[in-house]
Amino acid sequence: MAFGERLKRSAALGMGVAMALVLALSAWLQGAADADIATQDRQREAVLLANALSASLAGTPEGGLNDRLKAWQAGNPAIQSVLVVAGRELLGSTRAEDEAPRGLKRDEKPLFDLVGTLRAAGETNVGEGVVRKKTIQVEDKAGVVTVSVPYRVDGQFAGLVQARVQPAARPARAQRARLG
Repeated sequence: MAFGERLKRSAALGMGVAMALVLALSAWLQGAADADIATQDRQREAVLLANALSASLAGTPEGGLNDRLKAWQAGNPAIQSVLVVAGRELLGSTRAEDEAPRGLKRDEKPLFDLVGTLRAAGETNVGEGVVRKKTIQVEDKAGVVTVSVPYRVDGQFAGLVQARVQPAARPARAQRARLG
């Protein structure tokens, strides 16, 4: 009988350790999934904001771009900065040090290159009749999302709108409740 009792105790101990391990791994996986969902939500919110900004600028005369951008920034605290670039020109900016409108500087060549990349992607998509290339660039670093979307004037590609957004953090509990 001693062997039977010992076997029952070791089986119960093994089951207890296995259950604890399963619970710990489940909590770790849930935390990783929550973090991924939070990142996707942050990026989605930034993309929607950048697209809304771009759409609202479509009929704005060049002289009124800075005023429109500053109104957007004042109305939405998540917006850190916004740039509007067309060709080699910085048409508008919310940053005072940019002194827009003006020509792009040498160190701003990546913006010029990005305008070319978005233009080529859009033309390829239209030419092929299929959305194959991305016309939105998203960069997420340390919770600050930088989104570049096409800037269109009269329905034609004119440049890009680049918004740097830091969306408000949501409590993890609210995200889980939303997933439901």
